[in-house]
Amino acid sequence: MNSEDFLKNLNNYLAKLVGIVIKENKLDQEKLFYCNDQLFAVLNFNREPYRLSVICDKKLANLLKSRYEEVVSPANLYPGKWITIILTGQLTINEVLDLFRHAYEISLV
Repeated sequence: MNSEDFLKNLNNYLAKLVGIVIKENKLDQEKLFYCNDQLFAVLNFNREPYRLSVICDKKLANLLKSRYEEVVSPANLYPGKWITIILTGQLTINEVLDLFRHAYEISLV
């Protein structure tokens, strides 16, 4: 998966969702995604491949981590509720965007 393709698809996808606030941490080269004042995703773009961390249902997180090498526990977030996807192409762009939407929907509750 090309990082630029992912960013383009993510930007198009974000236009469909409401109530998202994006904060940029230029020092760590991250974009932080909030909904209802709750952090639900972090995109780290300081090196290739990019890394997307999302809040996730615990059972789904365990399933994804057991099935895909690019889905790992996050370094700086609660590993029971978060996953990090290393955007190498093992998961398709649509699968990653589905996980982003899953995280967004969790933040709506």
